Amino acid sequence: MNMNSGTVSLAIPLFDITEGKFSFNNTLNYESRGFVPHMAPGYVGLNWNMVQFGKITRESKRIDLTTTNQINNMASTNARRGWSILPSYSNAMLYEKHDCLTTDFNANKLELYNITNHNNLTPKSTVPNSSVSYNAETYSFEPDKFYFDFMGYKGYFVVDNNGRPIVYCENASLKIDVSKYGFHNIFNNIGFSEIKITDDQGNQYFFGGDINTLDISFSFNFVEYESWDPEFGQYKGAARTKTNYIDSWSLKKIILNDGSEVNAYYQTSDLTVLNNYRNTDNLKEMDFSDKPNFPSKQNLLSGNISAEVVENFYKYKHSVPIPNSYLSLETWTKVSTLTKTAILDSIKIGNTVIDYKYQQTTNPLEISRKYLKEINIKRDNSLIKKVDLNYQNFGNTHQRTFLTDIQNNLGENTSMEYHNTDDFPKYIKAQANDLGFWNGDMRDYMSGNNYGGVDPYGEPIVDDFTSYDTGLLRKVTYPTKGSTSYLYQKGKYSKKYIYTDTGSTSLQLVDENGIVNAPVLYKKIEVDNNNQNIETTYKYENDNSSSSGIIEGSLRYQYLGTASVTSIQNLNPEINNQNSLHYSTVTVSNSKPWSGYTKYRFTDQVTNPDSLGYKIFKYSSWDGQFDDRDKLYLSKAHERGKILKEELYNLLGTKIKETEYKYKNFLKKLPNIDLLNISCNTCKVSDANYYTKINHYTTRFHVQTQYVPVIPYLLESQTTREEFGGFMTPSETIETSKKITYSDNVYLNNALIYWHPYPIEERIISSKGTSIRQYLYPIDLLKNSPCPNGNCSSNDNSIIGGEYMTYEKMLNKNIFTPLIEISQNPQGKFTLKENFYSSFALPSNEAFVIKKKRRSLMDSNLNFTNYKISSLDVIDDSSSDVYDNKLNILQASNKTGTPNTTIYGYQQTLPIAQITGITYAQLMQIFNLPATPTGYLGLDIVTKSDADKDSGTENALINALDNFRM
Repeated sequence: MNMNSGTVSLAIPLFDITEGKFSFNNTLNYESRGFVPHMAPGYVGLNWNMVQFGKITRESKRIDLTTTNQINNMASTNARRGWSILPSYSNAMLYEKHDCLTTDFNANKLELYNITNHNNLTPKSTVPNSSVSYNAETYSFEPDKFYFDFMGYKGYFVVDNNGRPIVYCENASLKIDVSKYGFHNIFNNIGFSEIKITDDQGNQYFFGGDINTLDISFSFNFVEYESWDPEFGQYKGAARTKTNYIDSWSLKKIILNDGSEVNAYYQTSDLTVLNNYRNTDNLKEMDFSDKPNFPSKQNLLSGNISAEVVENFYKYKHSVPIPNSYLSLETWTKVSTLTKTAILDSIKIGNTVIDYKYQQTTNPLEISRKYLKEINIKRDNSLIKKVDLNYQNFGNTHQRTFLTDIQNNLGENTSMEYHNTDDFPKYIKAQANDLGFWNGDMRDYMSGNNYGGVDPYGEPIVDDFTSYDTGLLRKVTYPTKGSTSYLYQKGKYSKKYIYTDTGSTSLQLVDENGIVNAPVLYKKIEVDNNNQNIETTYKYENDNSSSSGIIEGSLRYQYLGTASVTSIQNLNPEINNQNSLHYSTVTVSNSKPWSGYTKYRFTDQVTNPDSLGYKIFKYSSWDGQFDDRDKLYLSKAHERGKILKEELYNLLGTKIKETEYKYKNFLKKLPNIDLLNISCNTCKVSDANYYTKINHYTTRFHVQTQYVPVIPYLLESQTTREEFGGFMTPSETIETSKKITYSDNVYLNNALIYWHPYPIEERIISSKGTSIRQYLYPIDLLKNSPCPNGNCSSNDNSIIGGEYMTYEKMLNKNIFTPLIEISQNPQGKFTLKENFYSSFALPSNEAFVIKKKRRSLMDSNLNFTNYKISSLDVIDDSSSDVYDNKLNILQASNKTGTPNTTIYGYQQTLPIAQITGITYAQLMQIFNLPATPTGYLGLDIVTKSDADKDSGTENALINALDNFRM
């Protein structure tokens, strides 16, 4: 349950396997986000999703495919009566047609106009997403966002104005390599493109790499406009383009830190019919034909292309005349997009293969979409697990595809039922309300007026509030025969973040009570296999009984200079990167006896409002007043939705326990951000984790810039207060706090910036006193080393924390792991633990392994600043003496020095024998094998385990083990 959004958040595991040190699983995830008409079901059904292996998905910011923004901007600044107001494509398209990241990684830092320097009239920048320099007052240099989801890592990255990838991730320090991203003309065929991510354990992940691993969108964009003036009369114009661009990069290969590989294979598609679709003339002006003419379904099927088409319609209108021109302008935009998706065929992990099988859609509304039908997991060609997924098309004429049940070869069955599946609209955005949810409209917008249908740009009907729970999950029945049922209600709100009217000067959070077609879960009914019910209810109200819902990102107006624009759709659906209803306070209660209730409070627009973080430059005496409504707001969306308080009440309504959470955003005061330079001695993490955005302003006399942070919002403290006693005894409040500190400084080493989201200190404060634990990472041990600026050429093995060369290598490999842990108990006594790492050369990689685990002696003289104590003041807890080429520990010794030797089989993935009291070298000598890290592979038990595939080979292995014991 996601209480902040009021949606069901359900996960159903399908399989979980471990091969050596690599663990992998697939989980089906469901979110009751509501019915969105233009969103087609994914490959596991409507509102279900599954990350099979991994993916990077782009949110495009740079490429204006519809030209609508340019038309509106030009109309608001310098349009003339009766003239064409289409942009000058001979210049503009040079920028827009290039989709790239790596054209100039040596660009100078962004040069911002300084009003004291009158010789520099216009700021310029060489931007990595373009091939030439542009005047900053003409183009927006906001970078694309690349969202990733793989192996438990979630977040996004952008590429800043210096060509440096910056990563937002709350649970890891990831390194991004876009050097092979490529350079693509969106009017030509897509070529090679690959993105590489390295995690902070040294594992490398490769996304894309060929056409079959890419999701590619083929977009047809049609724009028509009409202007009118009493003197010059009416003028009409139109433009149409056919483009393509990469939407997503699928994970193709993993190189683990031990050098082994995990490979994924994707189905091959023949894109010939789509290559021919792309036009070569780049642009057709004054062409009023709005038919995209995509390839036929049969042609797509013949090329094994899994694809779907989505069509969006927009209508824009200037509602206020432009000064001195009295221009009235309306524009109509139609965007038809066919997206070719990558289809995962199999994953190979050692001797284990995961095969995915699909079925072609049977939904008449869809073209060539594929649905995941079957998963087969085999080890050495022996079936380990089989999972079947079944679907059904619900609805009358306009159907949607739903996942109905999951079965496996163990006899386990999970089934699903849904609300209101009688009928659905076509895939069209015009049938949605301002929040994107279905408004209940069933009219045929697709046909247009010429065919007896509804004008696709016409006004939508008012929300039909009977459609709020359309297609949502109603019930899940599990293999145990128990079940969970979900009941929804219409969303309510009491605040809205909007322009209040055409005279408003800025976005405001206003009080406004309303109901909207945004579903919210209000009851969950759990039934066990004994038919016993537990009902959980959710109430979304503030303490004064008003709705705690806040609509964020809903715009009524968009301002362009002194003109305003209205639309039947949200003009900026990505404002704050969210466009939905969220709840600040949620009360949860259930039917368990004596359970009371729990109240949850979340960060929102009140606690974490957007701020005006910007710089304004004017370079003409003609410059007028710069309105607040035109200023750039710094979004704090990533700070909202975090839990602030968790309050537990008893049946009498008395609070008996409260947990309060506080967070850290690492921001210095805006907009005074220092641009990072190599000689910076006072730089903070915020300096290293910003990108600079330059936006065109709608007069010719302003340039506006904004620094946008790309840094996590992390938990800083957690305080629990619990009430004891009362009634017959005096009440007492017991308070316990946990305070977390992160590194706020950056470390400069050849102008590279290192930062991680892991704690460097944790404090536990209670009535018993304060205990403190500090963690030191490679970066921390290098700061105070003899080589703080890099190029470490020696170690000091006489002290703890003196392996400088190893620390520098680890840092350069992006490996962040705590090396030293120092603890202070409430009595002020210190202890130290150290993980002693060593470099380990592999054929294709340099790995780092723990050689020893050490702890300080009882009488060691140490504290938080005096931690580089003598190596004589620590004792070995354990040591890892010998590793093989897969980083398996062949020989380990305990603190008494007793050796323990382990032999690995099944392609070096599992331990098959352990011998205590003998070294690895001694064991190899007994069997006349070399004492090399791979010498043991010649043992009979190892070769027999590698060949173990059936009962016969398993008996051979058992006999070999018996002989080994003798």
